[in-house]
Amino acid sequence: MLARLRAAYPDCDADEAEALLGFFDLKHRLSDWDAQTTAPSPRVDKLWQTFALHTRAYAEFCAAFGPGVFFHYRPRAAQEPEHSMRYAATRWWMSQTHAAFAPFFWPEEKKDAWWEREFEESVSLEPEPSLTPTQKRARGSD
Repeated sequence: MLARLRAAYPDCDADEAEALLGFFDLKHRLSDWDAQTTAPSPRVDKLWQTFALHTRAYAEFCAAFGPGVFFHYRPRAAQEPEHSMRYAATRWWMSQTHAAFAPFFWPEEKKDAWWEREFEESVSLEPEPSLTPTQKRARGSD
C-alpha cells in the first residue's frame, strides 16, 4: 500500500506517506469512512486534504482497501466540539498500533488549538463594505 500511495501522491515524501498510510490503515480498521471516529493531526490533515484533491488517484487508492471503500474528507471536522476527543484517541491508537508512529506527525494537542487559530483568521465577523460597480469590476467580482 505504501508504494501505491507514493505512486498516487508523488509530492509526499517517505515519512509523510508512512504517517498518512498509518492514518488510513487505522480508519480502515475502525471502519471510519465518514471521519466520525478518528481525527488527523494538523500535518496529516494537510497531506490528506492535498491528496484528496487528486480525485482519481485518491479514489483508486481508497478502493485498494476493498470494494466500495472511500475515506470521506470533511474540511470542517476540526471545528466540531468532539474533535479534541477524537484526536486524542487517534493519537493514542496510532502510538499503540503503528511501529512507525512519529510524534512529529502526531504532536500532543495544545490548549490553543491550530484549527481555532486558522478558523478565526479565515472568518471575519465584520460585514464586507458595499462596493460600487466600478470597484466590483476592478476586483473581477461582478
